[in-house]
Amino acid sequence: MQYNLDEFKQYLTVREFQVFEFIVRHMAQSGGTSPTINEIINNTDTTSSSVARYYLERLEAKGLILSREKRLARGIQLLGGSWVYSADDVLYYLRQKARGGV
Repeated sequence: MQYNLDEFKQYLTVREFQVFEFIVRHMAQSGGTSPTINEIINNTDTTSSSVARYYLERLEAKGLILSREKRLARGIQLLGGSWVYSADDVLYYLRQKARGGV
């Protein structure tokens, strides 16, 4: 699954996008395995696990993360990957949400 990540920038803050981009790239390179909180911290400008969780909660609230199993180290499920929904479906959802249609 190829993403045009630039299309997501308009819906996210700089830090949200940075975390989202890392998650997408990690999952694409690892066959769908999500990163751990520590991997997010070590590969983004995130400074602590609580800050990483904050950004994951923001991504979840915006509909980019389907759900997170909080007890699992690799419990992030990403919308838009071939393992859940298409990137086009996610972008359509975000556009509708931005317009107040969701």
